[in-house]
Amino acid sequence: MRFHHFLTFSLLLPVVASAVTIAPADFFHDVEPMMPEAVGINLLYNEGIVQGVGDGKFAPNREVNRAEFLKMAILATPSDMRPSVTPRSCFPDVLAAEWFSGTVCGAKDAGIVRGNANPNVPEEQWLFAPATTVTYDAGLKMLSILFGYEIRDEREGESWGQRYYDAARTRGTDLPAPTAFDEPLTRGSAARLIAGFLAESEDALIAFREAEQGNYPPVSSSSSSEVSSSESSSSSVSSSSSADQILYTFPIRSRFLLVGQPSAPIAGGIISPFSEETQLVAVQVKVFQETRSLQSMELVTANGTVLATLLRRTTTDISDYKLTYEAFLTGDQILTLAKATELPVFLRAQVRSKANNGFSEELIHVRQLSVTFRGTETAQTYNVPFTGPFPKHQSTLGRVHNIVRVSPETAPLASGNGTVVSTFTLQSESVDSQAISLSQIVFAYESVGVKAQFGNWQLMRTDNGASVACTSNPSTKTISCPNLSSVFGANAATTTITLSADVTVEPGATGEWFQVSLPDAGNPETLGSVWWTDAVGTFRWLDGTAPLLSGTRLLAE
Repeated sequence: MRFHHFLTFSLLLPVVASAVTIAPADFFHDVEPMMPEAVGINLLYNEGIVQGVGDGKFAPNREVNRAEFLKMAILATPSDMRPSVTPRSCFPDVLAAEWFSGTVCGAKDAGIVRGNANPNVPEEQWLFAPATTVTYDAGLKMLSILFGYEIRDEREGESWGQRYYDAARTRGTDLPAPTAFDEPLTRGSAARLIAGFLAESEDALIAFREAEQGNYPPVSSSSSSEVSSSESSSSSVSSSSSADQILYTFPIRSRFLLVGQPSAPIAGGIISPFSEETQLVAVQVKVFQETRSLQSMELVTANGTVLATLLRRTTTDISDYKLTYEAFLTGDQILTLAKATELPVFLRAQVRSKANNGFSEELIHVRQLSVTFRGTETAQTYNVPFTGPFPKHQSTLGRVHNIVRVSPETAPLASGNGTVVSTFTLQSESVDSQAISLSQIVFAYESVGVKAQFGNWQLMRTDNGASVACTSNPSTKTISCPNLSSVFGANAATTTITLSADVTVEPGATGEWFQVSLPDAGNPETLGSVWWTDAVGTFRWLDGTAPLLSGTRLLAE
């Protein structure tokens, strides 16, 4: 079984309005908001492409058959590329009366499906097998052809699905999770795959992938179920806020803040209940050092609704005015908080664009966040300070993220030259085509009872064979791969990376194993396992949680 995935250094395009809705929802009881398939399921449901199976359920783990998948795929295809729906009998096992005959026969007329090839019978007798579970490679083929992707010629010796996978990988629409070509698709994974193709066709793929990581596009206050307009034209918050709109949660971790883009939360806290109805009238933030790239900040609720926009103080009556951002709310800007309501709030940063003097590698660190409320009955002032400590963040022109192992979970440990120890991928994004390059990767390794010798460590790009030499340090149990920029630079848009070594296993070794990992995410203060550069700043950490990667476990047999 072969596993495939990709290393994508994609461009972070400006957010543009699209015809698809990317938002959290709880349409189905069995689709949890944090499921990786949830965003795709919700998107397709919003577009009328998928439905539930009854009783408020979607059945995301149920395998999807070829007829069901083809119908979803065709409904998701742009209307000007969609094949005609022509109900009739077009395969021996597709009769005109079947609900799927129109889509299947339309797809056949358009050259999207031909049926299951059988060299022992004429092509007109080939079966479509509508009830057969669709596999990942078959799904990629249907979608790549439907969406008009450029598909290269088949190469000798490769899997038939490889070229369709490569076509999707180039556009970033293959499944982010490692998936074997012959793995059956479930309703959930099929929805995720189809939604990726649809989002890419609407220039919304970046927003879609961000949402899959929990970072949804901000929603306006008019659409929020947590903050709404009251009769007095001020906003109000009740204790019955809707959990299906949650975008942000605690704890808050160190982040890369892309120039020209709103950030994920950089600070926050939970406002405890007051004994009376109150109104938010002011917000103030102090940072530890002047941050020239920081344009503004926003105080938002857990669903992304903006409560206040904070600008840097310009008056000089306090010594640290350059470190102070504040907002004073009046009129319909004022938020009303119901009595005994607990409200989580989060602080987002808006970093200046490159054209507006935004630059890379600047440290952004909140010292204190304070919110001020006034009682509507007593006029008493309530000041709520949050002193952290809050994590540190850095501005950047891009970021590297989402390292995924694509080699099998386990493999035999055997003697040989160039033995694959682990294969993995990364993803990155950048602003205005900024060059993103890997600088260094330091693997840790664990060896349990292994009687084997490892040498000639290499980190290789499998697409062109370019490689760099790595060195092993037995005392620290690390493998260091420095000087990567020349090989793993910004032009590595669709590269898979393989760590290999020459291995000699002693006879009689059984029940032993060897495994590499990337154990440290790091942060602006501590070194991580992966170093990289955006051609301006140098970063020695990744925005993620540890461990970043656990490689294939090599088992002695």
